[in-house]
Amino acid sequence: MIVGNKQFMEMQMTRCILIIVLIFFSACKERYNEVVVQRWEDGSEKIIHTFDNQIDTTSYVRTFYYQNGNLGTKGRINNGQKDGIWEWWYSNGNKKDLANFNLGLYVNERKHWREDGSLKLIEVIDNSCDESIECCDGKLLFYNEQSIKVMEYNMKDCEYDGVGYSYFSDGKIKREFNYRKGKKEGVNYEYYPNGNLRVSGEYQNDLEQGKWVYVDSLGKEEAYEFYENGKVVKTELVN
Repeated sequence: MIVGNKQFMEMQMTRCILIIVLIFFSACKERYNEVVVQRWEDGSEKIIHTFDNQIDTTSYVRTFYYQNGNLGTKGRINNGQKDGIWEWWYSNGNKKDLANFNLGLYVNERKHWREDGSLKLIEVIDNSCDESIECCDGKLLFYNEQSIKVMEYNMKDCEYDGVGYSYFSDGKIKREFNYRKGKKEGVNYEYYPNGNLRVSGEYQNDLEQGKWVYVDSLGKEEAYEFYENGKVVKTELVN
């Protein structure tokens, strides 16, 4: 029994030593594949490239650190191009941006946060677009300081194009409008918080045009305004 226990203890000790050795060499290998590209003035790491292996230098994870040690940027480079999920942070540690890449092209969506951590903007991307382009075709979703969606626009060629909405804090539509090549064009609707129509009218070339109808909160028409090139030419009250 004593010999058996001794052998068992020796086996357990050997197993522990092997685990420690494996962990050590794994950590050494990971650090060996890391290259400190740039350091801060105090010697702390600023930019690190972590390579998959020692041969391929075009594919790696790029990591940026602020001088206070907080993570600033992290994302993958494949064959010299951004690929997969990239993330950015403010120096206080809060998330700043998130983007999806497919071999250097933006895809799916980009998210942006304020420094206080509240959601600011989501860009829903149609197909893909180059990183050098200031804005992508798709949809913009704007959020207030409470991370509640307040506006929604369609984008094409870096201009508002198509139907847009603004919202009340409870998510109900406040306003519905149309854009064409960056200018208001077509029917515009505005609503009360209870969902009833408040105003309806038409834009032409970014200017109010024709008859605009104003309705009270109970649904009764109370006034009309007639526009020519953005200027009121006549007002009628409904008795």
